[in-house]
Amino acid sequence: MNQENIKMTDNEITEIKTLQSQFQQKIFQLGQLYLKKLQTESVVKSLHDEELKLGTEWKGLQKKESELIDTLLNKYGEGSLDLNNGIFVSEKKSS
Repeated sequence: MNQENIKMTDNEITEIKTLQSQFQQKIFQLGQLYLKKLQTESVVKSLHDEELKLGTEWKGLQKKESELIDTLLNKYGEGSLDLNNGIFVSEKKSS
């Protein structure tokens, strides 16, 4: 098999080198974008974890509130509370 060396034009070489450079630039940009995506996913996971924690704490507060209300109802009965003065006003049922 005979090989023949053919000289490409300077314009063709420049075009090929430009295309290679553009590919390299896109590969670099895709890498940067991937790293940003990883960072964003990490932040989203952290926010999700914190949301779950706060939701659990919220439910715990609701349970404490319910228990406190039950305790106060058993102790004082129905009524209203003036927190500023610490006074409970009982609602006595008339017979």
